[in-house]
Amino acid sequence: MIDFQNETEFERIQKPKRPTFLLVLCILSFIYIGLSWISTLASIISGPLNDGQLNVQRVEIAKALEPLKNSGESSIAETLNTLIRMTEGINENFYAFNLVYIVVIALGFISVLFMFQGKKLGFHLYIGYGLFNILRYYLFLPAADIISFLIVWELFFASLFTILYSRNLHWMDN
Repeated sequence: MIDFQNETEFERIQKPKRPTFLLVLCILSFIYIGLSWISTLASIISGPLNDGQLNVQRVEIAKALEPLKNSGESSIAETLNTLIRMTEGINENFYAFNLVYIVVIALGFISVLFMFQGKKLGFHLYIGYGLFNILRYYLFLPAADIISFLIVWELFFASLFTILYSRNLHWMDN
């Protein structure tokens, strides 16, 4: 009979080593979440754009729109107009938008930490993190003011990482 000194030694013998693929995914996620955290905090510290800064952005985008309108690239021109409306909408709800994003980032961190520790709950929280990361735009902006490419991009990466994390569910406990 094996006499285990403590529960940790028992768990070490019973549970297989963390898959390298899971470790790589967690590291990539922690880096992304950390950069998002730093970027959001820097944004909050700098505060919302003032009218002068918004006007500068409007002028720059208007300069880019002129050649596009003349060349018949109306879809790109419409995307740039949507970008202006999106920027203005986020700026109007600046602190609330960023506060929601901080909560979403915290959910992402907790979910990845749980998966790193081998808990399936982290995987389910990660699905919520991916969805809330996208839905936060719809909380503050009308759907017409959201760039569809941004949503497609976010959905792609949320789906990709969810699928990749799901490949490690066999290692995680309930």
